[in-house]
Amino acid sequence: MKRKVIMILSLIVLGITSFILWDNQKVFVGNIEKDSDAYILEFEKMNQTESHSLNLTKDDVLSVEYQIDQGQVDLVIGMEKEKAIYTGNDIDNGKFSVVVPKDGEYIMTIKAKNAKGTIKIYAK
Repeated sequence: MKRKVIMILSLIVLGITSFILWDNQKVFVGNIEKDSDAYILEFEKMNQTESHSLNLTKDDVLSVEYQIDQGQVDLVIGMEKEKAIYTGNDIDNGKFSVVVPKDGEYIMTIKAKNAKGTIKIYAK
């Protein structure tokens, strides 16, 4: 009887561990376009963090559009070691523009968990 209980508990622990590892596995199915004035992600499945940097000049405008159909997506735009100029947690659908406050390299970081959707960022 004791052996049977240990076997069942071992199977439960193995199942939980397998699920956690599978759920946190890095996955990207879709397209990414990165160039000097745009960052576009179209994804059927994204479970990881992606980023791209743009060299921008003060008063440049970043145009951001996103539509998240499922999962959780966080978006942060900012310079390293500076306060972010935009932070969006668990974004879903939207469109906005943000003016760049000073010259520098701006990093756009997208963290997704079991997500599907589109994010488009253009520098104007």
